[in-house]
Amino acid sequence: MVRIDITDSEGKVTVLTGDRAFGCVMTKDGDKTKCDSYLVGGGVQDDVVMGPVMDGVILCAKEVAEGNPLVMASNLGAIRASLDYAVEEFITKGGVQNGGH
Repeated sequence: MVRIDITDSEGKVTVLTGDRAFGCVMTKDGDKTKCDSYLVGGGVQDDVVMGPVMDGVILCAKEVAEGNPLVMASNLGAIRASLDYAVEEFITKGGVQNGGH
């Protein structure tokens, strides 16, 4: 069991509990926003973790869009671009030898 207590800048406390927790903490770092993510706990099998994590990422994109379909499309495009970059980096840095051939 994992328990996470989140206290916002106004002192509001949110308590989340579950078998496994995924999330991120964002901090303003100059002109950019730094994001540190985490995955802790057990009980949810490793081979099924990524589906729910991606569902959470998409829900975050939807929340940020606040109902604006153009912002939602832009957010999903940014997610896709990040995933494409991660795959390219994985392949070119030796994650898949010889491009899988």
